[in-house]
Amino acid sequence: MDRRRFLIGAFAAVAIVPALPTASAQETPPASPPEPAAPAAPAAPAAGPKAVLIANAASGFVAPLPEKHLKALFRGMVQSTPAGQRTLFYLMPAHSEAQNIALEEIMGWTESNFERQMPIIESQMARLMYKRTPGATEVIAAVANDPGGIGVVPGDLSLPPTVMVLWSSGGGE
Repeated sequence: MDRRRFLIGAFAAVAIVPALPTASAQETPPASPPEPAAPAAPAAPAAGPKAVLIANAASGFVAPLPEKHLKALFRGMVQSTPAGQRTLFYLMPAHSEAQNIALEEIMGWTESNFERQMPIIESQMARLMYKRTPGATEVIAAVANDPGGIGVVPGDLSLPPTVMVLWSSGGGE
């Protein structure tokens, strides 16, 4: 009988005692609510190009120009625009940052290299290929009024609708 009482007591204890958690089936604490996202920092405005090569919109050029055409423009090898106008490269004063950027990125030249090449190019082409202006606004005005006009100006300047961008520093258009 002792055995019988023992078994009945054991079954009763098992039925009354709640199930204990096992190591493999542990409850995980409830997940805490996600933290609110930090406000996004305002995006810095994209830096525009430091220099742009411009042409008259009536020139017939299609932007962006391939590298070989850009080099041909600087070397004076492009005598006329696709629309048939005689080209003239309007230059800003010496030591212009935008012009130096364009010379370096397009031609791989320094300003002094370009200054040495200008008279040689003009003598080979037997005509005036480059015209110096007092500043960037004068380059823009000259290009806007000359269907064969080409020039380099800083990229942050406003351009009239009669002027198109053929190239911009940094690889964009």
